[in-house]
Amino acid sequence: MNFQEQISDQKIERSLWFIKNQALIKKIIIIILLIIILILYGFSLFKFINIKIQSTNETKLNSTMIDFQSWRENNKIQELIITNKNIISLTNNKYDIVIEMKNPNENIAITELKYKFIYDNQNSEERTAFFLPDETKKLIDFNVESNKIIRTVDIEIISTNFNRLKTSEIEQLNKNIFIIEDQEIHFNNQNTNARNWIEFTAINESPYNWLQTKFYISLYLGSKLIAINEIKTEQFYSQEEKHLKASWFQKMPSYLTLKIKPETNLLDPENYISHQ
Repeated sequence: MNFQEQISDQKIERSLWFIKNQALIKKIIIIILLIIILILYGFSLFKFINIKIQSTNETKLNSTMIDFQSWRENNKIQELIITNKNIISLTNNKYDIVIEMKNPNENIAITELKYKFIYDNQNSEERTAFFLPDETKKLIDFNVESNKIIRTVDIEIISTNFNRLKTSEIEQLNKNIFIIEDQEIHFNNQNTNARNWIEFTAINESPYNWLQTKFYISLYLGSKLIAINEIKTEQFYSQEEKHLKASWFQKMPSYLTLKIKPETNLLDPENYISHQ
């Protein structure tokens, strides 16, 4: 038995529309797929950029923290370093105690150092000193009396006042202040109690007048410090020349090296004499 299915006009029209617009439908589907792909790609790109930005920020933050830590380490105040100790035996149970110290800070001055010498079981009176940036100097206790041979020396730091300086200030401090000329040595190697002395001329080459200035005279036999002395001067004016002498009443070796180190406190405003 044959049956004939009847198809409605509506279905026929729908089928014809799909056949007629098949190309358009494909384009729409492709466009929709492209939009979905672009949305997914854009979202992925946004996440990637966001992750990259976070990673960069974390790297910068870590770098900043490392740089800050490095800056702190480089600018950390370092304590004074003892570089040498000397006990110079004199006559009549007396000694000169010399401790050489270095300020390792390149941009920090020590405006006031309070300290004491310690030798065996003795302590000296409290002393004061100053240190320019990166300066090495001798701290000296002259004519220490002791009935026993002094075998050990040390130093006790009581307090330290640090002052961080600008580069321009350090450059000013590093300029030459004094010129030393006409050094002469006069030693009597035959007589134990004879006067031995050195003389020299000091010239204040700076434009400043100084209230107080010291000159430390060191005598070396090879690398060994065998004698030391100090000359104090008052009111050393700019471009002034002073003829200075230092003496010892003890026998000296024939071959000695003479070193003279001027010292005036550039950090103390009261050490400057104003121009009138």
